[in-house]
Amino acid sequence: EFRRVLFRSVKALYLAGKEWSLEYFEQIYKRLMDPATDHAFTKYYFESEAGPKGIDIVKKYKDTVFEESNSAVIFPGEKYGLHTRVFINSLGLPTYEAKELGLAVTKYHDYPFDTSIMITGNEIDEYFKVLLKALSMIEPEIASKMKHLSHGMVRLPEGKMSSRTGNVVTGEWLLNEAVSRASEKIKEAKAEDERISENDKADVLEMVGVGAVKWALLRSGIGKDVEFSFDESVSFEGNSGPYMQYTLVRTRSVLEKAGELSPFTESNISLSAEERGLLVMLSQYSDIVMDAAEKYSPSTLSTYLFQLAQEYNLFYQKHPILKEEGDVKAFRLRLTQRVGETLHDGLNLLGIKTPDRM
Repeated sequence: EFRRVLFRSVKALYLAGKEWSLEYFEQIYKRLMDPATDHAFTKYYFESEAGPKGIDIVKKYKDTVFEESNSAVIFPGEKYGLHTRVFINSLGLPTYEAKELGLAVTKYHDYPFDTSIMITGNEIDEYFKVLLKALSMIEPEIASKMKHLSHGMVRLPEGKMSSRTGNVVTGEWLLNEAVSRASEKIKEAKAEDERISENDKADVLEMVGVGAVKWALLRSGIGKDVEFSFDESVSFEGNSGPYMQYTLVRTRSVLEKAGELSPFTESNISLSAEERGLLVMLSQYSDIVMDAAEKYSPSTLSTYLFQLAQEYNLFYQKHPILKEEGDVKAFRLRLTQRVGETLHDGLNLLGIKTPDRM
């Protein structure tokens, strides 16, 4: 009787902890997503579901794909130039390898996908090579539709985060600190628009802070470590999220001051080097997006957007817009409009929101 009571008590604590963890995860995810474009998770898969499925698969293919070794079941990866890894240990329990195997098959059964992208840290690249090789020998159709992408580690300027040394920050702290420092930067730069109401300031700071973190992570190439620096990430100068957002807000401000745009008759206008450069860059946008998508490379898009923002800000500083007249003014306003639309669309693809004013 005591054991039954103890079991029920432990199970109740486990279920409560599980519920709290999922609620906390959803809170963080809501801060990172755009309700207008992003989608919530349709289903969660737990190890308790994937594990038994993985055991069944491994046992089914024992002696053909897997082998028994020291009372455990392994995949002989060395035969294929890979690591040999345990899928069921000597106690009969599934390892992460078996659970991942069960997860892949279960997901495909529930949602027959064209492509499934698995994103992990690059420290377990060899692990996934073994997993995908084993899966290709069991379910070749599913394996052919799975793509593994790995990323580097996020490092502080003083080195890699380590739980052993206590040099670790949580995702929530990172977002909150970015929001706080963005507020300080805006005040220092005197970039705060007086037309922003007190009620809207918190939303603006949230967009800027979260955007700073997202941009800092997405601008790095696939597989590379990210050295996260608050000074660089929340700066309004250089390759940062706030710089990108402020550039977009600048284009909106120019168009707002201009009012209704005058028709452009496309007469012979002598274009500056900056204007020609912007036109060339704008013509490349669709190809850049396609290239970034095909390579699964957000940094390809972020690099382009940063260069576009630099080109526009140089143009903005060297050439008057609102003080011009006729077709020159009309052209420069249309150019500003197109740059703004491109920056908005590109940042939206990267999941970065921009306030109307900053």
